[in-house]
Amino acid sequence: MAGRIFERRKLRKKSATKQSDGIEDFFSPTYSITATAKTGNYTLRDTDHTVLVDASNRNVTITLPTVVNNAQMEFYIKRIDSSAHVVTVEAYNTQEIDEAGSFTLNTQYEAILVKCNGIAWWIF
Repeated sequence: MAGRIFERRKLRKKSATKQSDGIEDFFSPTYSITATAKTGNYTLRDTDHTVLVDASNRNVTITLPTVVNNAQMEFYIKRIDSSAHVVTVEAYNTQEIDEAGSFTLNTQYEAILVKCNGIAWWIF
């Protein structure tokens, strides 16, 4: 199950247009969404967005990148197996996720969205 399971796709971007009240109308920004399946330990990169974690055969640790220069970055991480193994989402070095060093996904289909504010990672 390792590797990409969905192809990148471009979402359309509508140009900003001024409405009569002067407010700009924005729709979906242009960005790529890639879903990647992981069965072993992995450090996220800025090219990742959605990670499906399969811990059927072993404990798996997904490590977030440093918060430095990564404000506004986000990752969606989802556990897809029902095994007794542990899936841990871990902050880089001594950085934090919601004021903790790590977060555990305990059940099948449990997922988190983490966003960086340039100082720490936050779960949404």
